[in-house]
Amino acid sequence: MQILIQKTSLVRLEAKPYSLRVGLGDPVQLVQDEGADIAVIVSVPSWIPFGLGKPWMARLGYLDTPAQRLLMPAVRSGAPLRVRIVEIEVAHLNTHGAERISVSVWGEGRDVSPIVARPQILSRSRIHDDPSTSRGGSDRSSSPADIPPKRPR
Repeated sequence: MQILIQKTSLVRLEAKPYSLRVGLGDPVQLVQDEGADIAVIVSVPSWIPFGLGKPWMARLGYLDTPAQRLLMPAVRSGAPLRVRIVEIEVAHLNTHGAERISVSVWGEGRDVSPIVARPQILSRSRIHDDPSTSRGGSDRSSSPADIPPKRPR
């Protein structure tokens, strides 16, 4: 696995991080929501003492647009991704007055985006081409006798 996104903040937060008892390093899942959005889901343990009850899933928010474009092929194909919470800022400590949750994403690079052919920057060299196939060349092939001798200096 390699790092795909070091840190990206979630947009449209739907839950308060302190009310769900999520912390740094907690695993989260990416699921495709209706449309073209990727939602971030966390598994919240039961609040009933002694381990009674089942964990439930809560939606934290959504990935931003550049992260969605990068990860959409992997989410659609069900590729294994390792997604963890790496930063939590609560509203009273943030300068903007809003809560912020950031996640990092690890996975295989070949799963995230289709291979795109790189544009060719330089044209192909014609140094070693046959003169008869190059532009402006003659139809006859050259022989060592056709090459003029070097001038003495």
